[in-house]
Amino acid sequence: MTNQKFKYHISINHVKGQGKLFFSYGQTHDIALLINSRGVSIHFQTSKNYLSDFENSYIFNLVKEGIKRAALLYLLHYQKPLCIHSILISLSKGKIKIASKDISDYMIFCQMFDGKLLRPIADDWKNFKINQNILHYRKSKSDISRSIASLYAYLFSKSKNKETERFSYLWIAMNGFFAAVSNTRNEREAMSLFLRLYGLGTRVLPGYERNKVCESATFELIRISEPVTKNNLEDESHKSFADYVRRKVSEYDPKDFDTTPYGFLLTDYPYYLRCTLFHAEYHLELFSFESDWELKSLRIVNSLMEGFLDQNLHSLFQIE
Repeated sequence: MTNQKFKYHISINHVKGQGKLFFSYGQTHDIALLINSRGVSIHFQTSKNYLSDFENSYIFNLVKEGIKRAALLYLLHYQKPLCIHSILISLSKGKIKIASKDISDYMIFCQMFDGKLLRPIADDWKNFKINQNILHYRKSKSDISRSIASLYAYLFSKSKNKETERFSYLWIAMNGFFAAVSNTRNEREAMSLFLRLYGLGTRVLPGYERNKVCESATFELIRISEPVTKNNLEDESHKSFADYVRRKVSEYDPKDFDTTPYGFLLTDYPYYLRCTLFHAEYHLELFSFESDWELKSLRIVNSLMEGFLDQNLHSLFQIE
């Protein structure tokens, strides 16, 4: 007969029950998470009793990792941060409860979110398979870590309402998306493959050509009415701008370059804004007017990037 393992139950805000979502930490597998609107429950088993010296033990870090992952799923489900009021850990062996302990003082949880997300996210993020694939993330696995990096930046952008801040995190999220779908760390190659995968063009522009086209496109972009969406870039609503972009980019490589205006505003143009407005050689604009080209350009690009991510980011986690 084998020795029975020690069973641990961590209850956050007095939530009980064993969940059907699982992750691994170190050599411990099948760590179960239950998430509901009140809080979180975490279950796992080990071969040792760590509770007597919990704060210096292996499971101290395991529990911290569990809370971080649970907080991420909580945010995806309820679009607000997990507020922790109490954390209790109990230990049993077989059906016998050995000990319980309030570990709230050891687990002062800090997070970047102050309140409910300012803009909604899709219900797709509540999908069981997507949640389980998110939990498979380990820092050593670069394939999914790019997707996680994109997700983190996307969620953080939802907590911002200033266009400059939104752009910073939305562009990080888009870069993570480019890298995830292309499986390359070469930024230009990643963006070009992204365009091809989504039927938005063939390749992005080289640096010199990008700057020339984007400088010209800015004067056309700030003249058009908002909102600017994928649909009205493809219909007659913004035909003059769309035709202008097509004409300007075709001047540099009419044979191979066929990026759509929508693709251009997801790749080349935000890349240009990042280099122009967010670079150590230039000061960050702390003050602006509603009519300034910088603000309008950021607002349009932010709306397009966020719209794309709203519709597509969850697909990175729909892996079998």
